Amino acid sequence: VTIAVAGIVLWFIRFPFITAPAAYALWYLSMDGTALLFGAHWNWHQQCWISVWFGLAILIVAFLLDGRELDFAFWFYLFGLLTFTGGLSLMGNGTQLTKAAYCVIHLAMIGLAVVLQRKAFLVFGGLGVFLYLAGEAETYFRNSLGFTFALTIIGMLFIAAGIAYKRREGALEAKLAPLIPRRIRNRRAFITPR
Repeated sequence: VTIAVAGIVLWFIRFPFITAPAAYALWYLSMDGTALLFGAHWNWHQQCWISVWFGLAILIVAFLLDGRELDFAFWFYLFGLLTFTGGLSLMGNGTQLTKAAYCVIHLAMIGLAVVLQRKAFLVFGGLGVFLYLAGEAETYFRNSLGFTFALTIIGMLFIAAGIAYKRREGALEAKLAPLIPRRIRNRRAFITPR
């Protein structure tokens, strides 16, 4: 009902925030709808995978909506990232290979933040890398003072990385400019003050 009402309201009122409750309702519908469709009760791990795939689908929809004068993609990006990274993060501990893949995915998100001109990717990518490093620190320094020092060093490195990113943001954008889709460059023209 929320999705239908949001669609009807959007037809008459072109206000991007209306996509927020629709995106949120879609996430819950993905859980209940797939269980109803397949007649199954999903366990925790399966629900996480549903969130991952649904989040990825929402991110693709957001990308297709991106580049318009009104920013209808923002809320789809936000809920897509929330469900995608949330699903990955809540799966629990895996092998070292799956943990490394988790870190690489979130590092790629940081690069996508520049290419798609969306800070949300930077935030979720940074959080994912931080969770990976904190998890590794807990594994290797469990029940020791070394864990506190490791977390302090990781935090300081993140602050330094944030400062370095902000200082070189323009140079990074210039270097990655060929990868930025034209419609996203056009979107920036809508929001850039003249």
